[in-house]
Amino acid sequence: MRFAVVSLMVAASFAGTSLAGAAISPAGASAPQCQPWNGVEPTSGLLTGVAVLPSSCEEWAVGSIRQTLALHLYGRAWTQVPSPDPGGPSRTNSLNGVASVATDNAWAVGNYDNGTASRTLIVHWDGATWTRARSPNPGGPTHFSGLFGVAATSAHNAWAVGNYSNGKVRQTLILRWNGQSWSQVRSPNPGGPRHDNKLTSVAVISARDAWAVGYYQTARAFRQTLILHWDGRTWKQLASPDPGGPSHGNLLFGVAATSARNAWAVGYDTAHSGATTLVLHWNGRSWTRVPSPNRLLGGPPHINQLQAVAATSTGNAWAVGYYQISGGESFTLTLRWNGTTWTRVRSPNPVGDNDFLVGVAVASASSAWAIGGYNAGTGEQGLILHWDGTSWRS
Repeated sequence: MRFAVVSLMVAASFAGTSLAGAAISPAGASAPQCQPWNGVEPTSGLLTGVAVLPSSCEEWAVGSIRQTLALHLYGRAWTQVPSPDPGGPSRTNSLNGVASVATDNAWAVGNYDNGTASRTLIVHWDGATWTRARSPNPGGPTHFSGLFGVAATSAHNAWAVGNYSNGKVRQTLILRWNGQSWSQVRSPNPGGPRHDNKLTSVAVISARDAWAVGYYQTARAFRQTLILHWDGRTWKQLASPDPGGPSHGNLLFGVAATSARNAWAVGYDTAHSGATTLVLHWNGRSWTRVPSPNRLLGGPPHINQLQAVAATSTGNAWAVGYYQISGGESFTLTLRWNGTTWTRVRSPNPVGDNDFLVGVAVASASSAWAIGGYNAGTGEQGLILHWDGTSWRS
């Protein structure tokens, strides 16, 4: 089975791609001597979110195999850790994003089916177990509510984003953790109550500075890029490029931020009879499009999509996704920002024609993780790639 052209609602954006810069060693602690990964494939199932904690050599990857899937790397080996499945064993339970701020403090978000509708799912890691936390479901008992991205900077500041159904279309959904409970925070819906408005990823710099991205639709236009900013009091929409114009799709799936003057958003547009990579940059004043590779990949009119982005500084960022060629085969796609340009870096494809990436996390210039999946004809397998400063390997 070929991997179909899809727009994965996972923002796999390291739910906190900004956490790559926020996760630091405790005061007085020396940097640990991390051992190299042993390269063993973790398990079956699609992986959709990844987070890294550079101060402790610790990584989390989440996804689903119909039931929630949480994988933990501490040292050299990935191990599966039990995680809640409130929908039960006969219904779908999924984790879509993960963020980590300490070895005993991580969040993962997604959704589950309770037999009537999809409900938001938020689980917390306390250093020993994953436990479910109460979370709002504005879609009510009969309509969809789901989360696709999460980011955090401390035990008292975390955000989760997604969407819910008002009975007709999807509306943006933003939840905030204040150290005690998750509550819904009002968020813009530029498409209005009769058109889809969706958020896919979130990045947090501080309690007064956060970003959420996605897309929306109007009666006069196809999907348009959606970028929201939190200023400490309210979420507001900021102007963002739509290179495909109103008659083509423009979608964002990942966001990362390292400072008030450096943020990235990635996705794709459909202005060229296919899909081309879309990379936007925030310089502290405005969002502008930055050139990104396409022609060396599938090239128009084929598919080139970016699903997630992560960064540690103005000179180090990664974006991942996949590209397809005329036969429908899909291949992993990794792009690197060196402070001047985005360039393609070769990445493994275990199957060779049915591979894709949807999440990325960066620890340093010499360490990054990308996750996704592949299908060898016997079901989806989780795919984890590691950047060692020289090359990607699985």
